[in-house]
Order: sequence, then structure tokens, then C-alpha cells
Amino acid sequence: MKIKHIDDVQTSTVDEHIKLIVEDKNILDPKLIDITANDFPDWYNEKLFKE
Repeated sequence: MKIKHIDDVQTSTVDEHIKLIVEDKNILDPKLIDITANDFPDWYNEKLFKE
């Protein structure tokens, strides 16, 4: 398998990249509705995440 250079596979803009992610049903779970603090694992640290 030949590895492609990132310039050959990367979208030219952030907006195009986001669009591809949102439209790819294999990446995002379409059944996902809301996430609350109760859904995070015990080890999740909001302060550390924001840093």
C-alpha cells in the first residue's frame, strides 16, 4: 500500500474538512442527540480538557 502525502488527501479549507466529517455517517452517530455531564467517563477532567 502506497502512503499518500497529506497534501494529496487534505481538503483545501477547514470548512470543506468539517463538511466531510459531518456528512460521513461512518464518523458521527446520527442517533446521538444530547450529551450531558453524566455521559462522560469518571476520569474526564473538564479543566484539563479546556487547557
